[in-house]
Amino acid sequence: MNRPFLIVVFLICIFGCKDQSKSISLSDQHQDVKGVPDVRELTSDFKTWWTYQYNQISLSDDFQAMDENSELISKKAFLQKLTTVKFIVISVTGDNRTYMLNEFTPLEDKSITRTIIDQAKMALHFYQLKGIPFPDFKVKNIDDQEITNKYFIGKTTILKTWFISCKPCIAEMPELNKLVDKYSNTDI
Repeated sequence: MNRPFLIVVFLICIFGCKDQSKSISLSDQHQDVKGVPDVRELTSDFKTWWTYQYNQISLSDDFQAMDENSELISKKAFLQKLTTVKFIVISVTGDNRTYMLNEFTPLEDKSITRTIIDQAKMALHFYQLKGIPFPDFKVKNIDDQEITNKYFIGKTTILKTWFISCKPCIAEMPELNKLVDKYSNTDI
C-alpha cells in the first residue's frame, strides 16, 4: 500500500474521532450508569421535562444520591446542589431509587429551572425537619377529649389535614376510613 494513503486514512480517523467526541451526549458520558436519558432532549420543553420529573423523580422518597461525576453523596448534599441553577435530576435505575445530578444549560424559558429549584428547596426543607420533635399542641377530638402531643409518644401517627372545600380531600375520606378500620386495634 502507498504510504501517503495510510497517513491520510490515519489523519481522517484521528480527526473524525475528535469531532465525534465533542458531540457525545450526556447519556454517553455516563455509560457505567444504566438508563440515563439524554438531558438535551429531556429539557427541550417544559412538558417533556415535567412528564419525566412527575413519573420518575420523587425527592421526598429515600434514594441513593449521585453527584454529576457519578459519585455517591448524601441526600442533603444532593438537594443543596440541586438548589443551584445548573443541575437536573436523572433517575439512573429502573426502580427510581438512584438519582444523579446532571449539569445542563437552562433554556431561555426559565420555567424548568425555577421549578427544579423550588422543588429542591422544599425537599431540602422537609429533609432537614426529619427527626425534629413535633411541636407541643393541645386540641380536642370529636368526643371533646383534650389531646396533646404526649398522647402520641411511641405510636405511629398519621396526621391528615383538610378543609371542607377541598374536593380531593373529601374524595379520599372513604380510603382513610378504611385505614382507620384496619388499624383500629393497633398503636397507629
